[in-house]
Amino acid sequence: MEKPYHATLVAHTHWDRAWYVTFQEFRVRLVRLVDRLIDLLQTRPDYRAYMLDGQMIVLEDYLEARPGRAALLADLCRSGRIAVGPWYVLADEFLASPESLVRNLMLGHRLGAEYGGVMRIGYVPDGFGHIAQLPQILRGFGIDNAFLWRGMGAEGERLGTEFEWQAPDGSSVIAIWMPFGYHNVSNIGYPIHWGDTSQMEFDADLAQAQIATAVSRLKPLAHTGALLLMNGIDHAEPEPRIPEIVAQANRALADTEVRQGTLAEHLARVRASGAALPSFSGEFRWGRYSEILQGVYATRIHLKQLNHRVETLLERYAEPLAAMAWLAGADVPAGTQDLLWTAWRWLLKNHPHDDIYGSGVDTVHEEMRYRFAQAEQIAQVIVRDSLRRLARQADLTAQPGVPLLVYNPLGWPRREMATGNIDFEFSDPLAADFEIVDGDGRVVPHQVLSDEPAFWMETLKANRKRRVRVAFAADVPAWGYRSYYARPKQVGAPERADDGWQVRADGAENHHLAFTIAADGGLDVVDKATGAVYHGLHHFLDVDDAGDEYTYSPCAESEALSTVGGRAEVRLIASGPCQATFRVARTLHVPARLTHDRRRRSRRHLALPIVSDITLYRGQAGLYIETRIVNRGDDHKLSVVFPTDLHPAQAMVDAAFAVVARDIDLPVSTGWVEDPTPLMHQRAFTDLSDGHRGLAILNRGLPAVEVTRTSGGTQIALVLLRSVGWL
Repeated sequence: MEKPYHATLVAHTHWDRAWYVTFQEFRVRLVRLVDRLIDLLQTRPDYRAYMLDGQMIVLEDYLEARPGRAALLADLCRSGRIAVGPWYVLADEFLASPESLVRNLMLGHRLGAEYGGVMRIGYVPDGFGHIAQLPQILRGFGIDNAFLWRGMGAEGERLGTEFEWQAPDGSSVIAIWMPFGYHNVSNIGYPIHWGDTSQMEFDADLAQAQIATAVSRLKPLAHTGALLLMNGIDHAEPEPRIPEIVAQANRALADTEVRQGTLAEHLARVRASGAALPSFSGEFRWGRYSEILQGVYATRIHLKQLNHRVETLLERYAEPLAAMAWLAGADVPAGTQDLLWTAWRWLLKNHPHDDIYGSGVDTVHEEMRYRFAQAEQIAQVIVRDSLRRLARQADLTAQPGVPLLVYNPLGWPRREMATGNIDFEFSDPLAADFEIVDGDGRVVPHQVLSDEPAFWMETLKANRKRRVRVAFAADVPAWGYRSYYARPKQVGAPERADDGWQVRADGAENHHLAFTIAADGGLDVVDKATGAVYHGLHHFLDVDDAGDEYTYSPCAESEALSTVGGRAEVRLIASGPCQATFRVARTLHVPARLTHDRRRRSRRHLALPIVSDITLYRGQAGLYIETRIVNRGDDHKLSVVFPTDLHPAQAMVDAAFAVVARDIDLPVSTGWVEDPTPLMHQRAFTDLSDGHRGLAILNRGLPAVEVTRTSGGTQIALVLLRSVGWL
């Protein structure tokens, strides 16, 4: 009689490329692991299959050291004995841009082609939560499923181990939840869940007990008779006794048939059951069943900023400008696309979750800087050359003078202030007295921001120019460009009509908003469209952090420090027809570190200088703030706070290919593995609104945000850094 349950045992390793030891130390182990795996598969035909963690970079790293094994490895992959891909790397879904996730899958599929193709499995075993649009991204690659672990909240009881997961666009996949991780029968036959078993005795009876326990824990959560046993864990080598262990389990288990196999075979059993599955739409970012570790979004914040900068350079400038130059008829070199993919490859190597989280040893993250630099250098040259090719194709004869090409990387028209550099010859008198006009000769307001010599090298070419940085009003079509001209200034050029533009000693206003800088450096902002006034914006809050790279943790005797009521030095450093910029300098005196028992902050204080440049552009909505911080303290978390008198139920947060609504009040978490925290991920912005008025805080490369209730309303706190010393 057929047993009612069928368990698929998947042998695999989870490969963190670099983490608590360096990449090269892990690679030494990887070479040994794959060598032994190949030998095992060649000598044991009954050892059916092994999964190399769903990421092609594992093969790439191995073959870089062992190129002579490429053909043998490819044969095993083509025969189905080794499952590879579909990803290039197992990235964090929140910190990598959605376009990076698409490129990640593209590269994984490309590299997998010579190995017989990648497995059509959306394997995401260890990311700290999952984005709402992952089903749509997977569907775009013909993948109709997702295998996941972390991020489940109270909905886990209802969803169980198999459910339908729907993206905001309506596309869906069958999701297989691994409630006890990608390692529910790891180190089988040994008394430790994780760790080195090389000096331990294998225990066959223990192996059977581990399988029986895993099966009994899965049954109450299953909607079908298909159960998934994951035999592997971080950096674990294959267990050669699996065929014998499986045979013994089938003799011992009365109601469960165990078979060594693949994720695809388990998925087929789920589908074949015909069971009606529950459905879910949205993100997974809670810790009901496993740690979710949201503190990583503010750990080693410089890595997040570098990542954002390089992603933006590739996505918004390098690739679009190369394509635009080609569409305009320019002779774009044939190797440009390959160079762009080379840049993407360097960038994607920084997206494995432990790398981009910043949760490894220092050496791991120092090496990331080099990879970011390689991607950035390639992209910068392609941007420069593509702009030059595009300029040669454009008609720049409409007006005399120096032509200026203004490019809009976004998919909608923009009438905003453009800032950029005009490189004049040192002998050109135009640099000292010019006006900017559009193609029809209409004068547009401009403002000189700086004027200084510039020296730089290109291949076989030295450059020496007088570089004038300007701001001017531009009107540029969607995903396009427009030509402007710097020409000799003419007498009697018309001034711009009055539009509410005023600059004062302590603030400025345009027809969108007005702001005033208080004595302590805080901002009072008036939204002229609604009449709403927001007081005390842009103060800095510093609190103790006794946590580690993964998790923020306040001290038992916590102490908070703020710039509210402190002293600020305010200077107007730029004022003209296009923009006004104020420099606000403040100093927080923060404790140097925690006490030895980590219960409180030390009595010794250090100066933490904070300098913010606050800019309002004429005729443009929004207040633009750039802040520089010199951090000398340890064991603290620094945020910049924007309080409101709003009381919304949800915050609207920019996410991957979506804007998501997140409840401000945290869920009840009795019995959870990790309690919920206000600290969460954002992409470009977080917005509070009551439907009539609101406040949005936008950022560049600052992904950690907290939205919390206050006595007077709700505040947004942008987390600027966590300075911790524990991994």
